[in-house]
Amino acid sequence: MPLAYHKILPAKEAEARVQEMIERFDLKKYANERPAHIPGRVRKLTCLLRALAMRPQVLLMDDPSVGLGQDTLYTFVDYVHHLRNEGHLKHIFMSSYDQKYMDLFNHRIIHVDAGQLYLQDVSTEKKVVHL
Repeated sequence: MPLAYHKILPAKEAEARVQEMIERFDLKKYANERPAHIPGRVRKLTCLLRALAMRPQVLLMDDPSVGLGQDTLYTFVDYVHHLRNEGHLKHIFMSSYDQKYMDLFNHRIIHVDAGQLYLQDVSTEKKVVHL
């Protein structure tokens, strides 16, 4: 619904993006429901997808894996990678306690542990970073 009122994105393009996400994430049965009437996991997914619908260059997510089923989680990660490969997402910042989820993103990771920052590149071990 919020995309329908967006001033930059043409209505037809907004509708096409929404329909693509509905298909990709199998959300047809929830497409016309109010947020209060859909399960929490679906509500969380729709919030994440709403952020991606505008094709941002920067994405900030706080523990996005919590509450999503495993299949949905992998589909979401694939979609994020798809958008990155198309050149839409330049930077992704996220916090997560789920190391397996973080490992699905093969870029630099900053770990915070006991007040220390550790920078990890895909090709390196963890290094202490003092900022």
